[in-house]
Amino acid sequence: MIRSMTGIGVGKGYGINVELKSFNHKHLEMAIKMPERLKIYEAEIKEWIRNKIKRGYLQVSINLEGNELTTEEFTYDENLVENILKICNSLKEKYNLKGEVDINFLLSLPGVLKVEKKEKDNKTLYENLKKIFNKALTNLIKMREKEGRFIAQEFRKRLSNIIKLVKLIEERIPSKLKEKENALLNRVNFNNKEEIRNRILQEISLLQERIDISEECSRLRSHAQLFLSTLKEKNSSGRKLEFILSEMIREIETLASKARDFYISEKVILIKEEIDKLREQVRNVE
Repeated sequence: MIRSMTGIGVGKGYGINVELKSFNHKHLEMAIKMPERLKIYEAEIKEWIRNKIKRGYLQVSINLEGNELTTEEFTYDENLVENILKICNSLKEKYNLKGEVDINFLLSLPGVLKVEKKEKDNKTLYENLKKIFNKALTNLIKMREKEGRFIAQEFRKRLSNIIKLVKLIEERIPSKLKEKENALLNRVNFNNKEEIRNRILQEISLLQERIDISEECSRLRSHAQLFLSTLKEKNSSGRKLEFILSEMIREIETLASKARDFYISEKVILIKEEIDKLREQVRNVE
């Protein structure tokens, strides 16, 4: 299965928002934008990516939502409570008052109860970050795989066209050889000199070797089949596909130089066009 290098993946939860965008690139490269508090996890984040992604330029954006990253704790103003109790006791003694200070009375006074916000501990933050980041990474990979399936369909269509064109060239080879041989044999029949006749017969033998392109056609078809089988591999590589295409280009160039025939040249041009389109698309394969 092949994967595209372009895609987007998003993960949200626990007050953490992760967005991953990937683009074509020869190697794996990352640009990470995140809050200062998360900088200590940058090495781990890069490792999470390397474990799942082979190639591509990744833009990583991580944002934190403050409310979700803090906890609220109720406490009281100890100094204020002590002052209130001290004043209450002083009033009781000075004016001979009766009664006790009620807890409900104390809690109802402004400023006695306080709410303090505390940041969640780093261990919890790290665990939550890992969950959300892996969710975004999974979504990115799913999108890259979906795009990869579409690209693979295009590859198969173009390779099928190439194989059909190669077959047409192979079917033309015998008649092409026969035409050349007949033209040379006619020259033999019109020449009575033994030396010239022998030279022409040698030319026929050399011609058969020089314009026989069956070997190039066979290798071209073999490369096309290898390309198709590579698409089925579990961890197929864009680099391997690029290498196969370079071999196909080499064979088609050799074929074009040997087969000086208008019909074959037409088919060679069509094959080159298909290979060029394959090369353009394979640049987006991981």
